[in-house]
Amino acid sequence: AFIISCAVTPYFLGLFFPKKFDESFFMKTYGDKDEEGRAAENNWKKMYATLGLTLTSIQFYAFLGHISVEDALRHDYIAWTLFYIAASIKLSVENRRNLIAYNYVPSQLWHLVVACGLTPDLFFSPKKG
Repeated sequence: AFIISCAVTPYFLGLFFPKKFDESFFMKTYGDKDEEGRAAENNWKKMYATLGLTLTSIQFYAFLGHISVEDALRHDYIAWTLFYIAASIKLSVENRRNLIAYNYVPSQLWHLVVACGLTPDLFFSPKKG
């Protein structure tokens, strides 16, 4: 839960302090008026929307009694882990394709740290019993 809280905190705070986070945390990654960059940026939005749909669907399955709350939390954790792994891969591929116009290292490090923090927990999580 701590890692997930750390992962989403900057985005949550960005709602309340947009100028501060837009300039310091949410870097202008893809430059101006670049069609491939625009597509890459839109893919972030699609990834977040997909994550939101996945998390919401899991909660509805739990509410409807198809899975337990414990299973729902496990599935949520897996969804977050996969998201951060995919985000790390996405940034790496975009950097190799020279789509990223600015220093991507802080963003890549952030996503790798969260992914590396979440992944071991999947293997060491309490067993259902």
